[in-house]
Amino acid sequence: MKKSGILLAAIICMMMQTVSASAQDRFISIEQLPQTIEAFIQKHFPGQVIDYANIDSEFADTDFDDDFDDAFDDNFDNTTYEVCLNNGIELDFDMNGNWKKVDCYYMTVPNQIIPTPIAQYVDTHFDGHDIVKIDKKHYGYEIELSNGVEAKFNHQGELISIDD
Repeated sequence: MKKSGILLAAIICMMMQTVSASAQDRFISIEQLPQTIEAFIQKHFPGQVIDYANIDSEFADTDFDDDFDDAFDDNFDNTTYEVCLNNGIELDFDMNGNWKKVDCYYMTVPNQIIPTPIAQYVDTHFDGHDIVKIDKKHYGYEIELSNGVEAKFNHQGELISIDD
């Protein structure tokens, strides 16, 4: 019994090392960012300067907070460019430079980024509250409003669920 406990503990430790070793988060220079990321920032956040950027390489997403929503991408490579602007806005991009997440915290996400049906839904049902965060998910989009309400939409912009 004692040997099996030790063996189990050893296996758990090896698994934890494997997970932490698979995640490689490293800072990169702005020049190393794909041109599409720089163009996105210039278009949607004019006048903002990139404070720092890093590349986060993971075999699989280890954040299980969202019921395995993004547990695996189609190619099992969740390499992400993470960019922070000098005003605190955080942006995540895939390896091709396509945005995955725009987190403006208490500022409004630029309208051009938000799919029209989602923007119309928010204008109709939450007039006076801005979208401060938008995430692309495998099922569609997840947004957060300035009043703390979170909502999920499918790819067509139809409401799936709402959490206040």
